[in-house]
Amino acid sequence: MKRVMMVIGVAAIAACGGHDATSPAVVGTPCTSATSFPVSLQIGDVAVVSDPAKMNCMSVAATAATAEYVFIAANANQRSDVIWNYTVSAAASIVAGASYAPAILTNLAASGTDGTDGGAADAPVPFAVRMESVRHGAVRQLPIADARALAHQSIAARSAAPGVHYSLQPPPGVGDILTLRVPDSTSKPCTNFFTVGARVMAVSLHAIIAQDTLAPAGGFSAADFTDIASEFDNIIYPTDTLHFGSPGDVDGNGKIIILFTPRVNAQTPRNSKSFLGGFFFGGDLFSRASCNESNVAELFYLLAPDPGAVFSDARTTSSVRHGSRGVIAHEFQHMINLAVRIRSSAAEDEAVWLNEALSHFAEEFVGRAEHGYPDLRKLTITDIVDEPLRNDFNAFFAQNLVRFKPWLQRPDTAGATSAHADRSLAVRGAAWTIVRFSADHFSGGDVATFTRQLVAGPDTGVANLVARSGVPFDSIMRGWMVANYASDFGVVNLAPRSAYVSWNMRNVEAAISSGIYPLTVTSLTDGSSVSTKATSGSGNYFRLAATPLTVRVRSTDGSLVVEPGARVYIVRTR
Repeated sequence: MKRVMMVIGVAAIAACGGHDATSPAVVGTPCTSATSFPVSLQIGDVAVVSDPAKMNCMSVAATAATAEYVFIAANANQRSDVIWNYTVSAAASIVAGASYAPAILTNLAASGTDGTDGGAADAPVPFAVRMESVRHGAVRQLPIADARALAHQSIAARSAAPGVHYSLQPPPGVGDILTLRVPDSTSKPCTNFFTVGARVMAVSLHAIIAQDTLAPAGGFSAADFTDIASEFDNIIYPTDTLHFGSPGDVDGNGKIIILFTPRVNAQTPRNSKSFLGGFFFGGDLFSRASCNESNVAELFYLLAPDPGAVFSDARTTSSVRHGSRGVIAHEFQHMINLAVRIRSSAAEDEAVWLNEALSHFAEEFVGRAEHGYPDLRKLTITDIVDEPLRNDFNAFFAQNLVRFKPWLQRPDTAGATSAHADRSLAVRGAAWTIVRFSADHFSGGDVATFTRQLVAGPDTGVANLVARSGVPFDSIMRGWMVANYASDFGVVNLAPRSAYVSWNMRNVEAAISSGIYPLTVTSLTDGSSVSTKATSGSGNYFRLAATPLTVRVRSTDGSLVVEPGARVYIVRTR
């Protein structure tokens, strides 16, 4: 499911606390000239520190007045949602001794866009995102052997079992009425559904475009339905299948059903800040013996135009038309991903974070195809903003940028590889960019082959990304985390693998953020001490505002770091 957002504001919440002078000091490891790890880099160089003893005492010597170092405390643990709690402190000179008593103890300020969770674990989860989580969970409970048998079963065999399998073979014609089952996402999947009549409005090489017979008046015209079918045939279908693989054909008609139904509209409560734009339900690739809701067909469920607000809030014909374009591109990847793994005898269902990342990648790929941009062309905001009548920016590009923004604002709370990708837009934004970065550098210039290999597996999650990239996860994390700060920042001699190839991320994110790149960076000066956390697949950014300076990264009790995924990436930017 793709959730369409309305961003109406940004709220900042700060949490502060002071050190209790009466509490006993914690004995830690001394930081002395004898134990210090000297940091001496040329502009553009990157150092990786993984030894806890070196993290405890990293000394930057006096440099030119314009020098700038950025320390990135990152969690490169390959397991999802592992929390590393730590403290970063800084002093102008090395101070011997074992006591640990920071003068200032603060948490990084929280911020997020209204209507999202901003990546925070305790934030309310929007209903539309919750529904996707329920559907993902339901499909994971279904017997994969059933779907594999169905995928290899002949249409004749399916048709011989009425009431169990449903087939649209041969393809229907324009004007025919189909009987379809629409999931009720507000209740138990595979059990509760709506049976609807759907009139076929257009039939093309790859698509059957249908509309619920109860759709409100004032919606799409015949020309609109023809245009939807044409875009699917000529742009979305070839782009998604090139990059992800074949969707399969469980109903034997060689086509994808695209259903516009007000049953989707009705699943969004009125006056909501977000709404359900459409979805693919994996249960449709299983037999009705396993999922009674199944249509045993490749099928998308989309909003219907509802200008009179009959079923929920008003949805204009234009907004539904443009909004559904990105939804179809996104959901088609989900359909292909599941179909490919069903047909494999070894592959398991893909991890949610990587599955979502690939679907957000699908939106980008289709947007690029609409404009004729190659997969690795570096895009700026000028490249993707277009006239309102075309509206490719909102259809294919804007949502990914909006998702990445809350991660940039709170990278400490949302790991790119989090299992909460079905509930957090910030996680999805980070997931999209870490896969985008990996494709930039580890695809050998052939992004489509790289993403098809990810879909095929048979690995899942981080293991899949590492296997396809051919480098350790720590190497991916290092490049991606540095790129989120240094890419297109004018850093002299910055290595190519410390920057994005395909996006000027500073340019596009600043364009949707009042001209300011929204990455949260904390300045360290003499006496600074910041207590925070890093979720696996994420981290925090600290800038040295003066040198010489000694930086210490330790556990929150002052002892050496014990988290095995803990890393400090140091880049000299000036």
